[in-house]
Amino acid sequence: MAVNRYSRYKIAIDPESKKVQGLRVGDVVRRQYFDTPNLIYSLMVVTETGTDIIAGKESHYFIGALFEGDEPKSGELLDFVRVTSLVDRSRGGALYMTASDSDSPYMDVIDGLGFEHSLLYIREARKTTTQFSFPISGKVSNPEMLIVSFRVRASKTINGAKLSIGYTDETDGEDSFDITTEWSYRLSAIVMDYPSQYARTLKINPNLSGDEWCEITDLNVIRLSDIATFAKATKARMGKITGIIDPVFGMLEGYGAYFQNLYATRNVNIAGTLTAGDENGFASTFYVGKIHKNVILNSAECAFTNSAVVDMISPVGIGKVRRLSTNSALTVQSSAWREERVGRKYCFSIWVHSGLGAITFYQDEHRIGPLVTETANEWRRHKIVFTVKHSSASTMIIRLVSEQSEPYVTAPQLEAGENTSQYQPTDGRLNETEDYGAWFSKGGIGGTIQNPLLKLNEDGSISSCDDSFVINRDGTGHFASGRFKWTKETIQLKDVTIRWEDLDEQVRENISAVNVVVYSSQGNTFKNGLISTILSASVFRAGENITHLIHESEFRWFRTSSDTYADEYWNNPPRIGKSVEVTADDITHRATFDCEVNLNISNQ
Repeated sequence: MAVNRYSRYKIAIDPESKKVQGLRVGDVVRRQYFDTPNLIYSLMVVTETGTDIIAGKESHYFIGALFEGDEPKSGELLDFVRVTSLVDRSRGGALYMTASDSDSPYMDVIDGLGFEHSLLYIREARKTTTQFSFPISGKVSNPEMLIVSFRVRASKTINGAKLSIGYTDETDGEDSFDITTEWSYRLSAIVMDYPSQYARTLKINPNLSGDEWCEITDLNVIRLSDIATFAKATKARMGKITGIIDPVFGMLEGYGAYFQNLYATRNVNIAGTLTAGDENGFASTFYVGKIHKNVILNSAECAFTNSAVVDMISPVGIGKVRRLSTNSALTVQSSAWREERVGRKYCFSIWVHSGLGAITFYQDEHRIGPLVTETANEWRRHKIVFTVKHSSASTMIIRLVSEQSEPYVTAPQLEAGENTSQYQPTDGRLNETEDYGAWFSKGGIGGTIQNPLLKLNEDGSISSCDDSFVINRDGTGHFASGRFKWTKETIQLKDVTIRWEDLDEQVRENISAVNVVVYSSQGNTFKNGLISTILSASVFRAGENITHLIHESEFRWFRTSSDTYADEYWNNPPRIGKSVEVTADDITHRATFDCEVNLNISNQ
């Protein structure tokens, strides 16, 4: 059974130094310095603190359990600093500056190292007769070491209480400890013996009987690797950012600044690209920068050969997820595009969900490098940088050859340079321009933030706040809640469909802004049967009177009243001409007169 019997060391402060011991039980402390030609490094967990009296003067000390690195020795620098705590969240932050680590120099702000990746954390637990049993979240396997940290007390002193980690009838490791009636700190380290497919449980048996009880607080189970490295706890970095793995951008490179939370006020100036993602950091929902970045024609389709679409949600929130065979290829550009860029560096990135192993990438027939997945069965964005090479292939492809069976992939991106940017999804059309612009997937314009006048909807459509105006993702839409609809080829007014291409050029010209106006020589209303007037029709196009261009025979007059028989007699045959006389004989009670004009316009 793989219990790590760690060594403990007492680190005392020189009583003449006038320094005060600021460490507390449960703190994770570290020392690191360069002593030519060696790098001296030690990682310890504080198990006890106190004060000795030496020659009448106070000497503060701490006792630490050494889990990694060099044993502390007299004559060495013993300046330990706290990097996190296993029992107190408020002591989880630290400032780390180095010029000796790999990928240095840089300065890190770290926080949450001892809690954010805990496999188990229990604030308080109490038992009277039975043992404690806590399921451990996540998968662990040989040769990982788990640190078990907690405070404990009981109703009486108990020697030889048992602590174990394992599954069913198998135990990875078992340790024993004593319990007193006062709160005391206990620390165990157990190395996993078995593979990761088995779910582990932590069991603590205080050997209680009768009315006895036991209490545990601040129980924390965490991997040693998660408190020994800062990769998962870096909240900000200044300097060389190479080595940081961000869930959106993947592995970062070069010099710069990295922040997980950034607040700025007063004067803020940005040159280049500004991108925002959702609350998980996935997907591009707000973008200001170079419009043409991802050069893959349809990255959302992720159209690899020898692949099948699966019912999984892409980690970027858009596009298809595919299950690949061991040899699959993606067409990324044309052969002409490739030949124009031979010798230039490009970065290919893709999200992969697979088992442990290697995936080899090829540009056409050229091998461009391997990718080794070190974390199994979780989405991780990977990238590979290569120089475009000549090929006689009809298109430019990126081919993946996998050691694993059927890895899942989504969101491929090919962009100029050596660094990955936030994923920019593309459909079947590229805007090949070097211009800068802005794009938003959600939200709106005008009105208020929560009720904008012009809404940008999740399905890609645009609509007004009351949905009376809609433009759909495919370009179709409507006004007036559907009374005026359009497609690429038609306009529909209620139940009438007008096809512009069905009209000849002269008719299109004739119906452009044409109005017919009827004038009466004696007014529009007559009473007591005293009716005598001349009705004349004039035709205007775009404000110009064109009546003289239309022949008399193209004007037809019609009467409408409650007497349909009289109307039919008056209208058949129709009265022809630009003018018509109306008398009392033409109206029995009330009637309306209209003129219909056939726009047969003479060029003379």
